[in-house]
Amino acid sequence: MALVARGLSCGLGSHPATPGRGAVVFVWLWLSTWCTAPASAIQVTVSNPYHVVILFQPVTLPCTYQMTTTPTVPIVIWKYKSFCRDRIADAFSSASVDNQLNAQLAAGNPGYNPYVECQDSVRTVRVVATKQGNAVTLGDYYQGRRITITGDADLTFEQTAWGDSGVYYCSVVSAQDLQGNNEAYAELIVL
Repeated sequence: MALVARGLSCGLGSHPATPGRGAVVFVWLWLSTWCTAPASAIQVTVSNPYHVVILFQPVTLPCTYQMTTTPTVPIVIWKYKSFCRDRIADAFSSASVDNQLNAQLAAGNPGYNPYVECQDSVRTVRVVATKQGNAVTLGDYYQGRRITITGDADLTFEQTAWGDSGVYYCSVVSAQDLQGNNEAYAELIVL
């Protein structure tokens, strides 16, 4: 900043009150680096991440998103991923060695969720539905089911089935919003 102040006060040109070309370039570079608008970002949230429903009952998994730019319609993608561990079996065998190990891992890592956090290669992963504009397309496995994306991004099951228990990921993709958090998940247990 001393260079800028000296360039502004004594000038590098012929007149002492005008800044020199180097000082002007330096100030422009400094301002363009530190004073630019934030990059486009997207924020996806799931307001209720845990749902327990009775078999054949309807359920809606809410998903909302905010974008900093909106010239194009984003693509909403809901994916199903099976649980990494069986929540129901764990509920009936709380003294198992695996449950004790998971409790120790969770104690060392407060955000750890053994039912959600595992490699996709060790569980079932499939697309439930996608939406762009008003067009909703169901994934192959869900064809014929009464499932749709309502509102901007909510996944609605008119009737749940046994195989619906799992983790549902809401992803929103926009060519303009490349930063931020474009994915959130909700867990669904069908009893």
